Amino acid sequence: MPVSFDGVSHAKGKFIESVASPRTLWLEFCERYKAELKNPEVRKTIADIVQAARKQSAITLVYRAKDTEHNEAVVLQAIFKRIVG
Repeated sequence: MPVSFDGVSHAKGKFIESVASPRTLWLEFCERYKAELKNPEVRKTIADIVQAARKQSAITLVYRAKDTEHNEAVVLQAIFKRIVG
């Protein structure tokens, strides 16, 4: 059954590609995801992860998406790198 998400229709979890370019959808996803990450509880969790990571040599981000270049882990990696420096 098709579902409307802010004017972008999708069926069975897949966006209809004719609505917007993949790049536009990716940029919109990034902005929405970053907005979610501004929640105070989430920010604290991110800070805790970064603090713990400073004691380790790496952070492993696990994601379920098939696209290795466009997923939540990519956004989180950029945020972690910016925080750590």
